[in-house]
Amino acid sequence: MDLMNNNEVSPLVESFKNLDSKYQSFLEREGRWLGGSLTNVLTNTKNSSNEDVIQVKRDVFNMLPSNIKADIISLVQV
Repeated sequence: MDLMNNNEVSPLVESFKNLDSKYQSFLEREGRWLGGSLTNVLTNTKNSSNEDVIQVKRDVFNMLPSNIKADIISLVQV
């Protein structure tokens, strides 16, 4: 599943794009390893029913500053 082009997750992606704007300075400087977007914290997997599930990459999430983590937690279950 393509996170950026899937209608079911587009509100989530839009919320993450809003975070990109909010944390643009971080993404341009010390967060360059994220490839310019906090959507790179998300991954899609399949659950036991073979349904698509959006999850947060814990290893990436744990490297983020606490204020960004708090905003992500407000959007998705971590």
